[in-house]
Amino acid sequence: FVDMTFFLETGAAYGVTSGLEFSRVLCRPHGLRAEGTPRGARSGRRSALFEQNRQHLNAVIAGAGATLRGRVRFLIREGSYAGAMKRIWTDYAVGTGWTPVSLHPNAEVRAALNLGWKAWTDLCDYDGLTDYYGLQALIGDEEFEAGECFVRLHPDPDVGLRLQVIESEQLPYSNLPAEGEALAQGHEVRLGVEFNARGRRVAYHFYRQHPGDGTKEFSDARLLMRVPAEEILHIFRVRRPGQIRGYPQLAGAIVPNFKLEEYEDALLERAAQSAKYMGFITRAGGGNEDPTPVGSDGGAREYQLETGVLYEVDPEEKIEFNTPPEPGAGFDDMERRFIAKACAAVGVPYAEVSGDLKNANFSSARIGRQPLRRSVERWGHATLNFQFNRPVWAAWLRLGMLAGQISLPRGASRQIEAYLPVNWLPPHWEYVNPLDDVKADEIAVANGFKPRGHVIAATGYSPEEVDAQIADDQGRQDRLKLRIGSTKSQNAAASTTKPSDRERDGAPADAEDEEEDAAK
Repeated sequence: FVDMTFFLETGAAYGVTSGLEFSRVLCRPHGLRAEGTPRGARSGRRSALFEQNRQHLNAVIAGAGATLRGRVRFLIREGSYAGAMKRIWTDYAVGTGWTPVSLHPNAEVRAALNLGWKAWTDLCDYDGLTDYYGLQALIGDEEFEAGECFVRLHPDPDVGLRLQVIESEQLPYSNLPAEGEALAQGHEVRLGVEFNARGRRVAYHFYRQHPGDGTKEFSDARLLMRVPAEEILHIFRVRRPGQIRGYPQLAGAIVPNFKLEEYEDALLERAAQSAKYMGFITRAGGGNEDPTPVGSDGGAREYQLETGVLYEVDPEEKIEFNTPPEPGAGFDDMERRFIAKACAAVGVPYAEVSGDLKNANFSSARIGRQPLRRSVERWGHATLNFQFNRPVWAAWLRLGMLAGQISLPRGASRQIEAYLPVNWLPPHWEYVNPLDDVKADEIAVANGFKPRGHVIAATGYSPEEVDAQIADDQGRQDRLKLRIGSTKSQNAAASTTKPSDRERDGAPADAEDEEEDAAK
């Protein structure tokens, strides 16, 4: 039943007078709609192909995780732009490495910890191929490419602790436990991770060997082994609450990258075909006569095009040339749009991925780097530091003290908790405009807006180490009686105490004398 006033007003608006026509208006797909229904939730012709996903991310990873990971690895290995995105992301997010600085109140203890850490970083790799900061870069690459990676902590009597990086493929997306392992009451395995009754991670069920490595024959390569969670660091970006496994960062740019590679390959083949210049000699004739000129060997007669050469042909023969297709128009604009779309999905600057710096300047470079810097700093603090750096620091302290690899001052406490506070310094970011950026930091420090230590830490160095190095340099210069550079205060003092030649003679200094003194 419809209110009569509403019926009359609406019917007049649509030009209908009968109830039957009015009911047809109400049933039109683009007619009157129920109030309060958002446009994005309506069903109709335009949204018929609009898919919706009510699944949790764990269900998506269980069903499509292996496919997404494999396609991303293919694009990075075979494609140019996906590989550049990975390299740029890791360069900015990890760079030369996040370095620790102990926050212990005792200066001698801080120095001992920092010195012991530096010595250990060259020995920490289980495979002996890189140092600790190389492992950070490897973790950054794997987290970008596969969405996750694992690090196993191996106690070592010689160095205290060694770290083994394990790829995502070695932990299956299955809910089955390792062979011969009986789950405790209330425990369950989800996507290769074992949880207890309270929902906490207690173990990981790995393949004994990488399932895709066919260089060795292992009869038990597909067998699972249970590794306690205390020995495993699982590094992945948490995108949704309750997430169990990692999700590739490049997943949202798989289709644009793949289509762009296909398009460029097809266009390159088209350009190669268009560069092939061929000519055809035809003979005028009728009936069943063969129009193909015959050579002395009975085959088709061929000529090689050369400059400055005249070829004699029969009067009945005619030469025609092919018209190869031209490369597609608008390729640059389309390629630029494809790359920009893929870069936006990943969060890396377009200019650095494409190498197209034609329209880049200081302002665009600064604006392009600001969101990337916020993104990588958030990833560094929330993912790399929390899931990898801090647990490794704690394990290194515990196992290093047990192995006698950390030399603390006499009388220092042996309680590990006293040495856990640490500050992880991010890698240094190059200035976009060094002169203006350094001046801005100088003004901020001079006016008390930020401490000098924060400015030094932003360069990736410890303030204590920088101050010690400056003091050492100054002491060496004094011993060697070197006069290198000058400070602003020294210049100001020299300009106020040293009169010009004309002033010494009793005449006032003019502009020419001032310029001469400034040059001196």
